[in-house]
Amino acid sequence: MFQLDNVPFFAKGVACEDVVSAKDVDGELRFQKVVRPSGHATLRLIVHDEEDVPSVKELLEKHGCAVERSHVPGLISVDVPPTVPLDSLKPLLDEGEDEERWGYEEACLP
Repeated sequence: MFQLDNVPFFAKGVACEDVVSAKDVDGELRFQKVVRPSGHATLRLIVHDEEDVPSVKELLEKHGCAVERSHVPGLISVDVPPTVPLDSLKPLLDEGEDEERWGYEEACLP
């Protein structure tokens, strides 16, 4: 078993601090399932103007989230800890999407 210590970018249904199981496939560990969920949520945003990424990151961090930047231009992964109500972020996320600043997905909800 393993505990995730970062925000997943490409896997759905897992979040930071989840305890997961994995199996060895040809020398590589492959995710199997969540053994113990952490209560964190994972969001992913694709920011349409890459120059806007630092301000979007700062905005989400001010709301109590941790943000990691991907090697993919404009892609950020957002950790929403259990202390931050998702309902408080939804209007902000929807507003940015309506203004075409970003698109987002809820990759893992508690």
